[in-house]
Amino acid sequence: MSEVLQISDFSEHINSKFQMYVDDTTVMEIELVEVKKHGASESPYQFSLNFGAPLTAPLNQGTFRLEHEKLGEQYLFLVPIARDNERLYYEAVFNNPQS
Repeated sequence: MSEVLQISDFSEHINSKFQMYVDDTTVMEIELVEVKKHGASESPYQFSLNFGAPLTAPLNQGTFRLEHEKLGEQYLFLVPIARDNERLYYEAVFNNPQS
C-alpha cells in the first residue's frame, strides 16, 4: 500500500472484514461497507470510509488500530455516525489535498 493513503487502496475491499482493536484485550470484527470520494477535484486523497460494527462497539470516537489481511495494519480516526437494529457505523475521513 502507498505511504499516503488514497481511495484506490480501499475501493477494492468493500465488504471485507477488518479487525478493530478497541483496547489491549478487546478486538471486534468490522466490515468496510462504503468508500466515498469527496471534494471537487480529482484528488485520490479526499475520501471517506464507512464501517459497520457490532452494536456492542464503543460509541466514542478515537484512533483505533485496524488490521486487514491484504491492507495490513492502519491506525484510523473513527467517528460513530449512525446506528440501526443490526450495526453501529463508523466513518473515517481523509482530506489530504496533495497532487
